[in-house]
Amino acid sequence: MPNESDPHLIYKECFPRPELRYDENQPRDDHGRFTSGGNSGLTSGGDGGTIEGEEILPSIGGSASSYPIVYYPGTDVQVRFVVGSRPQYPPDHTMAGYGCKTGRQIDDIDRLVDTYNADAVHWHKEKARFQVYDEYGEIREVELHWYQHPDIGKVEYKVKSRGGYVYVDEWD
Repeated sequence: MPNESDPHLIYKECFPRPELRYDENQPRDDHGRFTSGGNSGLTSGGDGGTIEGEEILPSIGGSASSYPIVYYPGTDVQVRFVVGSRPQYPPDHTMAGYGCKTGRQIDDIDRLVDTYNADAVHWHKEKARFQVYDEYGEIREVELHWYQHPDIGKVEYKVKSRGGYVYVDEWD
């Protein structure tokens, strides 16, 4: 029975930390430090990986909050970002609206103003490329589009697709 007086104890009893064990095969340099291979020579023990049939995505810590929650087009499959990777903004990353060099306006501006109750002048549509894991665990690159307003933040992320392909290397 969890101790109701300390919420940390409740968490620890309900979600025990998996056993960690040392990996003897982890490569080391001349000073005995780990050189490559991922997670500092520790591997997760225990059953982990699912909660009531739902997959636990491999993003851990504060860096996970830096990535948006976005799904592949027409699916309920969540994009898995490479933790630690940064978005790559092309020179023309402001595609429409406020600050757009071409003067293009946002097609959905009336809907954005109605939905988010923010003035039309400062909305802009942005894009950037992100590193993600594909269905085979390989690192690939996708282009995300979103709307942004200084008072609201970034909203309505979507993965750009061309010709039915979502990965940039398939767009040729």
